[in-house]
Amino acid sequence: MRGRFGLSAAVAVALCSLVVAACGGGGDSGGGGGGGGGGAASGGGGKTTSGAKVIDPNSANGAKGTVTYCQGKDTAGNAHAWVKAYNAKNTGITVKLLEFPASADAQRQQFIQRQQAKSGDCDIFSSDVIWTAEFASQKWIYDMSKVVESRK
Repeated sequence: MRGRFGLSAAVAVALCSLVVAACGGGGDSGGGGGGGGGGAASGGGGKTTSGAKVIDPNSANGAKGTVTYCQGKDTAGNAHAWVKAYNAKNTGITVKLLEFPASADAQRQQFIQRQQAKSGDCDIFSSDVIWTAEFASQKWIYDMSKVVESRK
């Protein structure tokens, strides 16, 4: 479990800026989340995500392997492009994109079903910022604030 968790944290650092930016950044709420053993959420403006699990920023050191990034349908192709660009860097971590339906309601439903089933399908999950408090209260996401801060 620790190895997969550390791997998730390492890629979360790389993806947090995209997830936070996609969710509007700088506000009080976080964006992003993940399945399986956790996932990532980062509170904007250095604030933590109430209820989310917190991790040690050093847990990602030396992480290697494959991380699955789940998001809604990539209709513009942007996610495919940055996943390809990230994987080309050969960091020892490979990102695999798993697309959910285009509908936000269907994305939320799929994420909840996967969490209730304790699925490990999603290491990183890009979500609507409005879901952060709900997912954090269920302990389905990690607050990545300390990890992101340690990398600045």
